[in-house]
Amino acid sequence: MRMLWMAVVMACLSSSPVAKSSSTEVIEFRTQSYDTIGNQFSKPFMVMHQKAWYRDSMAIEEVSSINIISHYKSSRTETVGVMYYRFNDLRNRFVYEYKTFSDTATLIRKYAFSDTVPIAGGWNFRFDRNIDYKGIPDILSDTLIDKISYKRIQFPTGTKEYPSTSIHYSRCDKKGTVFNTCPLLSKKMDGCPVVKSFTFSLVQKGPAYSSEVNFLADRFTPEEEKVFNAWQKFARMSPIRN
Repeated sequence: MRMLWMAVVMACLSSSPVAKSSSTEVIEFRTQSYDTIGNQFSKPFMVMHQKAWYRDSMAIEEVSSINIISHYKSSRTETVGVMYYRFNDLRNRFVYEYKTFSDTATLIRKYAFSDTVPIAGGWNFRFDRNIDYKGIPDILSDTLIDKISYKRIQFPTGTKEYPSTSIHYSRCDKKGTVFNTCPLLSKKMDGCPVVKSFTFSLVQKGPAYSSEVNFLADRFTPEEEKVFNAWQKFARMSPIRN
């Protein structure tokens, strides 16, 4: 069957997309689910990469899907790729969807955040997700990964039957980014945005997954600039009437 891969499924996002920063950001949001039969985190069986572009309270998201093909006692996944793109006017809370990444792309549909249109995949600026944890989070020692310093926080998640632990990583050099997977946790980490998370089970058959924001660039390519400007102009000329 085909299903939309919820790129924010393991993240907790703010539902108030107030973009205070006017900087330009290009990121890739990667989510992975891992094989729980063997060694956790050694073999992801489902991986999704989705890009997003942001500037001046407006953003474009790739929206991808994945195929899960089930057979008797087995299944496999096949990445389908980008299905369409969402352009978000975050100040006015409007969304415009396009089939292709082109300045001449045909509009598929448009709607307001307040509409009941279901939104799945992509970064998804409309979702408000809070991680359900019990007890007091543990502040771990800072760590260095690929020459990047991260603050870390850990807390128990899951259920009594399938207990798990989540570790979240924040980057203080990225303060001001709109791509913060959990603003609530950031407050406990000197306001540094959470950009990486790992959840692993304390029992073998429990879930194991990760999510990560990779910062790709602080400027658009000429092609990206052309598309962004065209869609931004259309959004300003075509406001959504509630």
